[in-house]
Amino acid sequence: MNVGLLWHNNDLKTPLVDKVQQAVDYYKGKYGYIPDTCVVNPSMFDEDAVVPGIVIRSDRSILPGNVWVGTEEK
Repeated sequence: MNVGLLWHNNDLKTPLVDKVQQAVDYYKGKYGYIPDTCVVNPSMFDEDAVVPGIVIRSDRSILPGNVWVGTEEK
């Protein structure tokens, strides 16, 4: 994924699923379609986190508190 929207939510009480869903909702409102990929910092990654239609993966280049949503190039 080369292009996406970086969403910041540093609230430690907010579950990852909620952070991703907030970013997805904003992305949909701004661009008119739903992203299919979300990248988070490994410290935030939760294997049990499921957002329908979204693949969540981790990458050290994403700072903690941020989620990067977009569409994976096919």
